[in-house]
Amino acid sequence: MKKALCLFILFFHFLSCGNQTSETVLDILYVENAIEHKPIFLDEFAQSVTYVPLETNKDILIRYISKIDIANNLLFVQHDELLSVFDMEGNFLYRIGSKGQGPNEYVTLGGFFIRDNSVYIVDTRGKHLYKYTLTGEFQEGIQLESVYHELFPLAYEGYLGFFDRRRIDQEIMFEFLDTKGNVEQQIMYLENYGKDQKIMMVFIPEGYVYNYDNSSYYKNIFNDTLYTIQPDHTSHPRLVIDLGRYPMRIEERYIITDMRDDRFQTKMRYPTVIGETDHYFFFTISMNRETKNYYWDKLSKELYHVKLVLPTSEDTDNFFIFKYISNDNTRLISYTNSDETDDNPVVVIAAIK
Repeated sequence: MKKALCLFILFFHFLSCGNQTSETVLDILYVENAIEHKPIFLDEFAQSVTYVPLETNKDILIRYISKIDIANNLLFVQHDELLSVFDMEGNFLYRIGSKGQGPNEYVTLGGFFIRDNSVYIVDTRGKHLYKYTLTGEFQEGIQLESVYHELFPLAYEGYLGFFDRRRIDQEIMFEFLDTKGNVEQQIMYLENYGKDQKIMMVFIPEGYVYNYDNSSYYKNIFNDTLYTIQPDHTSHPRLVIDLGRYPMRIEERYIITDMRDDRFQTKMRYPTVIGETDHYFFFTISMNRETKNYYWDKLSKELYHVKLVLPTSEDTDNFFIFKYISNDNTRLISYTNSDETDDNPVVVIAAIK
């Protein structure tokens, strides 16, 4: 049975660092005080770097990439509503699943993840979660009760599904699901900012979840706090990303009067959490069409901003930007030649020291 939790119980979902109680000791990452690294080559920063030029031909065209992960020495690349698998030399091997209206076909490839040597495809519009082996054999389909903007696996059993808040009447932030797709608990938004909206600002994603060291963590796009998710579905503040003078505010998405206005030319910062290892916590911040790398040293408690130059290019402005972290939390992943007109991307994999 669905349970809608009372908002006052979940006040910590929307509190900033200044409102935390004295009993809660949080690590606060002050972005404006981050230590500036001079630009360094990626191979100086990483333990090792691997470049994988992906095979493209008339049967495998790549116009845009949505996600990349690594498992069993294979590259899983979500692109163009497809999930393609490549070896570590970049040779195309096979696809996972197929798009269509038939049995066990996905309507919209809203995402994928790898868990326990299986690949899961999230069919957002079709309201299904499809499970495959790493070699592409279909295993099972799980019916979902709702259309989720993103769906993530939790470190323990079950999933967390974020809702798309572009809808005026959207009151649910996310739901906890069991392994069969049944809703166990709902987490509600604290306020409704939609009643006076004119034109909606599109943000992807609404939230982000990652798993590390048998625990799950999440951050809502408009919140400055990263939370730990407990097996009983309660959340506890983990750390705060303090954006300083230019924080993101949820009101920003509802005040646009002309879509031709580029809100990203303002001084509003847009943070994206990447993941963490035993030593580091990684995230990026986008502002004025520029994305910057940040990493927090968990041992020294120092925050760094670093520009990582790709040595394979003569263009010194060609940087490695944190985009994904591998399923085993050991490698940062990005890609180059990512312009939508370029169909020959090169995946860059940096093993973390």
